[in-house]
Amino acid sequence: MRKNGTVIRAYNLNWSTLQLVKEPIKGGTSIPFYIDNDANVKALGESWKGAGEGGDNVVFVTLGTGVGGGVIAEGNLIHGKIGTAASATGVV
Repeated sequence: MRKNGTVIRAYNLNWSTLQLVKEPIKGGTSIPFYIDNDANVKALGESWKGAGEGGDNVVFVTLGTGVGGGVIAEGNLIHGKIGTAASATGVV
C-alpha cells in the first residue's frame, strides 16, 4: 500500500475500503508525495529534527488508540513485511 499510495482500514477517517490517496494529493499540490504509517513518519521526524536528531538508531513509541511505534536502525526506517514493524499488533 505504501508503494501504491493507497490506504485501507483507516478507521479514524471512517475508511474501511481501499482509498487512492497519492495521486489526487500529488496532482493537487504538484509536489512529491509519499505515504507511510503515521508512527513511522513520526519516528522519521524525531530522527530528523526531534529528540533523536543526529542519531542513527531511534525508537519512537506512540500511545493513543493503541500502542505503536517506529524504528530507525542504522539510519534506515524499518518497515517490516506490512509496514508496521514496530506496531504492538503488527496490524494497523
